[in-house]
Amino acid sequence: MSLDALHPVAGNHAIQTAAFVVEWGTPLDTQVLRAVRGLAEKLRASFPIVQEQQIATVQIDLRKPNRGPTRGPTKGKAGGQTGTHQSAELGGVLFAGAATHASGQAGRTLQVNRDNCVVVVNDYTRWDEVWPKVIAWLDVVLPTVLLGRPLKAFTLQFHDVFNWREDPATLDLREVFAPNCPYLPPNCYDLKTLWHSHHGFMEEVTEPAQAVVLDNININVQDIAGPQRQISALLTHRIGYSNMLWGAAAIPAIRAAAPFLHTRNKMRLNLLLSEAVRQMIGLNGTPGEQQ
Repeated sequence: MSLDALHPVAGNHAIQTAAFVVEWGTPLDTQVLRAVRGLAEKLRASFPIVQEQQIATVQIDLRKPNRGPTRGPTKGKAGGQTGTHQSAELGGVLFAGAATHASGQAGRTLQVNRDNCVVVVNDYTRWDEVWPKVIAWLDVVLPTVLLGRPLKAFTLQFHDVFNWREDPATLDLREVFAPNCPYLPPNCYDLKTLWHSHHGFMEEVTEPAQAVVLDNININVQDIAGPQRQISALLTHRIGYSNMLWGAAAIPAIRAAAPFLHTRNKMRLNLLLSEAVRQMIGLNGTPGEQQ
C-alpha cells in the first residue's frame, strides 16, 4: 500500500484545531466578566467580534406551604405556596476573529467563562507563529481574571486529522501507526472496520512546576460524508498545579507550561505515528509545518 491516498487535513500538516485552556480556582462573578468585556478594545485587532454569553438562573422557593385550615384556595405566597423566579446573568464573553476558516468556523476565538479561559485556533500554522499570539492575548485577559484568584491548571490540546481518499479496504493501519505503539491495543492494526481507542494516564512532575500532568490520547477511525475514512488523533495535555499559583506567579507559570506540554505532545505523536506519517506532516522538521 502507498500512503499517497492519506491526506493531512491542513495539507502540509494535520492540525485541525489547537486549544489552550486556563483554569482558576474561584468562579468569576458578573462584575469581573463585565471588566473582561471592557477589554474588547485591546483585543480588537485580533478579535473584532464580541458576544456576551448569558446563563439562566432559577431560584425556587421551597418553603413548606401553610397547612392550617382555610376556607378556600390560598393566593400568592402569603399562604405558603412555593414559587420560582428566573433571571439571566452574564456567564461568559466570547471574542472572535473576523476571518472564517474553511470549516465554516471562526479562525480564532477567545472565550472567558466563569471557570476558565479557552483559546481555540482553527487556522493553525506553526507553533512559533501561534503561541506568541496566544500568550499576548492571555496577557491582556489574565491580569483581570486572576486578580484575587489562583491559577489551577493549564491545558494544551491538538486535534490531528487525516483523510483517506481511497477505498477504505485498502487502508493499512500498520503504515499509519508506529509498530508496537504503547497507546494502542494490538488488534487495531489489522482492523478494516471503524474503531476508537481512548486512553489516559497521569504523571507527577517537578518541572516546570510541582504538578500532575494528565495525558489523554484519543484515536478515532471513522467515516465522514463521502463516504470517506478519517483518522482522528485528539491529544490533550493538562498540567494541574499541586499548589495553586497566585498573583505574579501565574502568567510566568503558563509561559513555562506551554512549551513543556508542546514538547510532550510531539513526544507522544512520535510514539503514535509511523515514520512515514511523521515525515509527511513534518513533525520533527521539514517538509511539513506541523510544529
